[in-house]
Amino acid sequence: MEIGPATEQDLETVLPLMRAYCDFYEVAPSDEGLEEMARALVAVEDRDGMLLVARDGGGTPVGFATVGWKWASTRGARIAVMEDLFVAPESRGHGAADALIEAWRRELETLVNTPASQPAVPEARIADAVAEVMATPRPLLRQPSRSYLQPFELYSEGKLPPVFAISQHSLYYPIARRLADDRPFVDLQWPADALLPPLVPDTIADIAADAARLIRAFDPVGPYYLISFCVLGNVALETARQLQAAGSKAPTLFLLDTLAAGYVEGMNRIDRWRRYLQNTDLSELLLQSLHLKAPVTDTEMDRSDQIMNYLIEARKQYRPKPYPGDVVFFRSSDAKVGRLYARSFGWSQIVEGDLRVYDVPGQHLSILHEEAAPIIAEHMLWTMDKAEQRWRAPPVKP
Repeated sequence: MEIGPATEQDLETVLPLMRAYCDFYEVAPSDEGLEEMARALVAVEDRDGMLLVARDGGGTPVGFATVGWKWASTRGARIAVMEDLFVAPESRGHGAADALIEAWRRELETLVNTPASQPAVPEARIADAVAEVMATPRPLLRQPSRSYLQPFELYSEGKLPPVFAISQHSLYYPIARRLADDRPFVDLQWPADALLPPLVPDTIADIAADAARLIRAFDPVGPYYLISFCVLGNVALETARQLQAAGSKAPTLFLLDTLAAGYVEGMNRIDRWRRYLQNTDLSELLLQSLHLKAPVTDTEMDRSDQIMNYLIEARKQYRPKPYPGDVVFFRSSDAKVGRLYARSFGWSQIVEGDLRVYDVPGQHLSILHEEAAPIIAEHMLWTMDKAEQRWRAPPVKP
């Protein structure tokens, strides 16, 4: 794999790659605009940035990276910031992306070592600048097969790191309005009229890839805070894993009454059956078995219930790996307790970071209502302020 600056001769092949990159992010700049940008970046006299390309064995460009220069006041020098990175799908898995990142790193070291019209930068500051920019998250490793979620900005103003919710309905306003002091809140919702694609073993990971894509489009850097309720909490976990795998600090998760994937499935058959009986309306089953009441069909079922059942089946097939980040878990006060009902809902088997569990007032379906919302919001604020090194008195334990 050969890496080097793009030339005029490369543009015929590189421009379709740039268009494919835009299509993935669902944006549509004009062909003229893309060509103007590409030509500016390959022009020798233009020092605003550069266009790097990865060429295959035959010399054909199969990937590109755009690099821009910027002044860093904390370094007293210019640094090279990678804006875009893309490799053609059929050429992935051969090291093109890693080679482009390495070429960017070398360009950064050269630039910081000899900034234009500036004295040489001491070696220690070069290393600091390299480390700072290398910490910039890399492109996401997985692309979703389709769009699942739509973003809604409950609060769009603010300079603090945003909170991202992953939800089936608009549920989070009672919490979002308590966090709105200079902090955006974005709700990624599953549209009620969305088609349900066939279930596959990695359905949860595919939904999470779409969530990660939308989060990165809103905030490319992080840090990230994710909140989710019920079964979609597993999607939030996988989204956090994908963001971390792409170079972000492991996001902090706030989960509400979410059963961890694999917890029930890991029980023996007798215990699973006992849980099923304890959570099933036996009188309803009896009426159906005696043909005194017809079972509810998919066409009769409420659309939200159809989506919920789909996600529950997807969760059954998902097996999360250990998560190194922190998780704050809120459980409704009426949740069952006992040998078959771990207080952490199974998250203690997955979370390797700090896991804190809080009981909040209400039932499962009312955990986001006004009674519990102030408690949840207070714990979230304290957790985020602590992570961002801003002091706040610890919340009173509910």
